[in-house]
Amino acid sequence: MSTSSLAARSLKREAVVRWTYRLDTALPWLVGLAFFLLYGATTAPSIVALFDDTLEFQLVLPTFGIAHPTGYPLYTLLGGLWSRLLPFGNWAWRVNLLSALSAAATVALLFVLTRRLTRDGSGRGDNWAGLAAVAAFGWGPVWWQQATVAEVYALHNLLVTAILLTAISIPGLIGAARNQRVMILLALIGLGLAHHRTVVLLALGVLVYLLGTTPALLRPQRTWLLWLAAWLTPLLLYVYLPLRAAQGVADLNGSYVNSWAGFWDHVLARRYASFFAANALSRGYTARAWAQLWVAQSGWLGVGLSVLGVGMLAERRLRLGWVLILLVLAGNLLFAVNYQVGDPEVFMLPVWLCAAVLTGGGLSVIRRRLQHAHWRTAISALALFLLLVGGGRGAPVNRSNDWTVHDYAVDMAKVDFPPNSRVIGIEGEITALKYMQQAERLGLAAAGGVAVGPAPIRPRPRTSDSTASRRVCFMSGLLPVRGAARGPARRRDAA
Repeated sequence: MSTSSLAARSLKREAVVRWTYRLDTALPWLVGLAFFLLYGATTAPSIVALFDDTLEFQLVLPTFGIAHPTGYPLYTLLGGLWSRLLPFGNWAWRVNLLSALSAAATVALLFVLTRRLTRDGSGRGDNWAGLAAVAAFGWGPVWWQQATVAEVYALHNLLVTAILLTAISIPGLIGAARNQRVMILLALIGLGLAHHRTVVLLALGVLVYLLGTTPALLRPQRTWLLWLAAWLTPLLLYVYLPLRAAQGVADLNGSYVNSWAGFWDHVLARRYASFFAANALSRGYTARAWAQLWVAQSGWLGVGLSVLGVGMLAERRLRLGWVLILLVLAGNLLFAVNYQVGDPEVFMLPVWLCAAVLTGGGLSVIRRRLQHAHWRTAISALALFLLLVGGGRGAPVNRSNDWTVHDYAVDMAKVDFPPNSRVIGIEGEITALKYMQQAERLGLAAAGGVAVGPAPIRPRPRTSDSTASRRVCFMSGLLPVRGAARGPARRRDAA
């Protein structure tokens, strides 16, 4: 073979290596951008629910208020800054878009995580496996719903994915590089605890993984103090709660007490311990219902590939990484099935995220058994197509034209209230009124009050004789509104 032929082949190989490197670098960004465009295009345009935490966050974040227990200081501060810096759109849409951004970043990191866990002998990750994981998780209806409204779960799962990805990047590092990566890991865990306390469900898996791959971390060393500081520093975000309370800010239902005991009651959510037992708000699922919900998230092929993905445990080099994924899945599964709330499916999102990693692993198992590159590409492309359009998956989510609750709130706030009026209603209606007052400057003559007591209120306007000022009171059910359940939904501008 001539020297010129050898040189040509060498140049061709170098070109392929450069192209492969650029592709591997660009793909996570392209995946994140694609899903941000998807979630952003389908995100809710304003407030969309009266009986949900979403409405609370759409008011609390832009006003730097105090959220319900545990307070969610990281989310509150990020959302408050985001809503102030974004120069267009209403308050609710801005914080809804923050969820879309967090969800898109989660899917991008999921791609990188799965690709890293399916590395071949040369150390190159399996892009097809990463895309399979993305297809199994990113289109799931429950996840898509959380990606299009103001809620804590998109950011929570972003932190979960970042923690897992950082953990599996530590083995192989030495010296200062390893110490810095451990600091980043612990800082992420601290941020997770400053956001949603279920991040502790990752602790066992991360500990087992690091002990198995990097036992040197257990040796006493000075860097332990730095690691401890990296973990504890984000928890100082909880100081936000008493600082804002000292400025006269209260949570929406007035439950936060600005005292030492009140602070810990709020942060530890002590009143929420009752949700581990049957209660009036719980909505239970049978094992069959949970399985059906999983299929609705990932489709039949996604579920099948995730079961096959357990076979990645046979890869000795990668085994502990997959043990980490399975332990995190099991911990979150046990929590979700025992937490008795009205929306237990949102606590399954980390479970479905880990199952999506297994879906990518399942495709990788198949690809490793195919000898010819053309067959591997064809089978992978077919699997990806079927994951996107295959049977069993729930309907896509599109909230972009959902103005119903917005219209209801606008109509309620546009009532010609006399000065010093008071509106009595259920908590969601009063929160919507407060939102319109602060975000759109409507209904400023009225103050809201939440009805309490076991008996439903019979709505009727009345004049209170109990005060000298004869304050005019309105029951929300009789206000002349046209919104939810009162005719076709259409946008009515707040102006």
